[in-house]
Amino acid sequence: MSPSGIMIHTDTAMSPDLSVVILFHNEGWIAHRTLRSVARALEYAQARGVRWEAILVLDRPHPRVDDIVRNWREKSGSQCHICPVQFGDPGLARNCGIDRSVGTFVAILDGDDVVGENWLYAGLMACSSTNGVIAHPELNYYFPFDRIIFAHREEDDLGVLLEHNRWTCAIIAKRTAFEEIRYRPHTEAFRYEDWLWNCEAVAKGYQHVVVPRTLIAVRQKQPGNSHNAPDGKQGKTIPPNDLFRTILSTTRNNDSAVSLRGIHTDLQSFGWKYFTKTLAKRILASRFLDPVKRRVTPEIALSIKMFLKESAAGASEIARSFNITSGLPKWAEEEFKELARIEPELRGGVSPRWHRPNSRLHRYVTEPMKLLVESHKARVFVLPWLIEGGADLEAVHYMHAVDGPRFLITTERSPNPWLRLIPDECIHIDIGNNDLSHRERMVLLSRLLLQANPDFIHTVNSPVAFDVFTEWPRAFANIRMYATLFCNEISPDGRECGYAVSHFPRLLDFFTRVSTDNVTFQKQLERTYGLDENMIVAHRMPFSPPHFPMVRLDPGPSGGTERENSPLRLLFAGRFCRQKRPDVAIQVVNELLSEGANVTLDVWGIPFGGETVKVPKRPGIRLMGSFSGIAQVPLVEYDALLLPSLWEGLPNIVIECMGNGVPVIASNVGGLSEIITEETGWLVDEYLTTDGFKRVIREILAGKQCVARKSKKSSEFVAMRHSWSAFLQEARIFYRDRFEADTHSRERSANELPDPLSCH
Repeated sequence: MSPSGIMIHTDTAMSPDLSVVILFHNEGWIAHRTLRSVARALEYAQARGVRWEAILVLDRPHPRVDDIVRNWREKSGSQCHICPVQFGDPGLARNCGIDRSVGTFVAILDGDDVVGENWLYAGLMACSSTNGVIAHPELNYYFPFDRIIFAHREEDDLGVLLEHNRWTCAIIAKRTAFEEIRYRPHTEAFRYEDWLWNCEAVAKGYQHVVVPRTLIAVRQKQPGNSHNAPDGKQGKTIPPNDLFRTILSTTRNNDSAVSLRGIHTDLQSFGWKYFTKTLAKRILASRFLDPVKRRVTPEIALSIKMFLKESAAGASEIARSFNITSGLPKWAEEEFKELARIEPELRGGVSPRWHRPNSRLHRYVTEPMKLLVESHKARVFVLPWLIEGGADLEAVHYMHAVDGPRFLITTERSPNPWLRLIPDECIHIDIGNNDLSHRERMVLLSRLLLQANPDFIHTVNSPVAFDVFTEWPRAFANIRMYATLFCNEISPDGRECGYAVSHFPRLLDFFTRVSTDNVTFQKQLERTYGLDENMIVAHRMPFSPPHFPMVRLDPGPSGGTERENSPLRLLFAGRFCRQKRPDVAIQVVNELLSEGANVTLDVWGIPFGGETVKVPKRPGIRLMGSFSGIAQVPLVEYDALLLPSLWEGLPNIVIECMGNGVPVIASNVGGLSEIITEETGWLVDEYLTTDGFKRVIREILAGKQCVARKSKKSSEFVAMRHSWSAFLQEARIFYRDRFEADTHSRERSANELPDPLSCH
């Protein structure tokens, strides 16, 4: 018997049944306690006839760890082997230990785990009895911070692995499994090499089994650092693997309202109070409320009935899940008492706070997602939605500017009325119109984009996409990434905010290039972040492109003395929101009417975020309703557009109106001064109150400004500066590789520009 108390087999002719590969790094004195627990488990297995060997992998170890491990090896005999490596990488180090081993089965352990006495023996027996099995301990206790029990379950749909690392690294399997599936380096696995290994094992048909009445105490290096921790705040993702393709081949969309199945884990982990709040939050953000009017509609009432029916099954599942939460099983209590003799930090007892991660993501895998994953060099555009807005229309322009396989991914809950504008060949993937949380959409989007390996990804205003790229930038290092930013927003307390403030500073080295629709914002970003002029580029949005014609054939307003007795016909057209300030436009005209001014205002509005406007009962102010595209607005009836915005880039409504001969009265914000000049319209510097707008309108009414002349100059300016052909030329350059684009931006010629993306 060795000094450690383990009986040593002297028959070296027979190869071991089990090779225990233990990885050490910087565990310090903790390594001694780990080895004591391993010695106890090996003694238990050997007493039952198991031949074993231990492979102690020292990967750039701390000197104290090196001493502890080597001393233990000397005391334990020839069955223990030291495997020193210099990878600094757990995946590669494990592979080296596995290659060094000779056992029929292999057990993987970390150098800071505390192993239950019967784990190695029981896990070996489970693998020996069935082919193609990967054994996991039933219980994993995370300490000393989270202090939760992570319970493995066999019956779960392993599609959960898309979102959660369902298993710890402590596994036992036949050697052939580790030869077929190698651990990947952390540069490829994003530091989740065991998660990736398990995903690939599932895809290859291996069966994950739970070994009853076994446990391991998993040590955490800092709060919430465990891959399975329930806090939801850590960055978790893994690279492309065969599991996603396996799910694509077997799963179809199953969009189930706000099914309790999707959130019963919240109840198990955090209790009824958290569960109730989460359920209420998801209902409010779900299909139960119209996303624009925020009220129940007849169509939504039908989905409520479906929800009530589906939630009955979810409630049953919740009830079943509580069978385990009454406390620790007796066998687990006894085992933790024994382990506390080895690990003093377990002597305070174990509180049975259970955690069983669940996921619904695999239920939302759809046929269009399969098409994206199977496509070659796809061009992917990620938007929150495709509604009637300038940012949405700009994204549509980019989709038409390239050919080849194109995919549009929308990430927020909303109708998408402008899907009719995207190219016929473009495939829409909707991950927003369901009951997934923002975090779940992030995980689903990251899995989809990484699995697809597209030619490039271009995001326009998607909060899900920006959060994905901010949290996992390294995962997308080999993909060309583009973004479009328009302007900074202004918070109610006067601060600048928006993606250029909240996300862009952390993504300066991430995006290949970034576009905006105005030079003013381009220069602001270059000045703020010190970027070169070809990293941020300004593209003038086109007027009347083939997919969205806007030119009218009727003559513009007559203006001048010929219309002295006619009212000045003003138009407001845009979203009802704090940015566009339709209420200010109404107030300006209402005050002018009170003064006796000869002016009218028609308010064309797109309700947004539940915003509404109130129109005073005056003959000169009319609420005209919503519109889907400028073609629905009879521009020939108006003399000018009134746009009292708080902030802007270069809004498409201005280009559309000016191109159709309707000059603009607008706040002097963003890039509006690039298109509205003394000849083409009226800029208002004092835009925070109504006074500046009223002064300009009085001047127009007094005949000091010629509406007809500005109408003509506006349409000429837009025709010259905002053509579709000019936009296509800029798009060709934009989607080049960065270096190539920088070179051609200096040397380009409109007649001699090659077309790398076959832009049409």
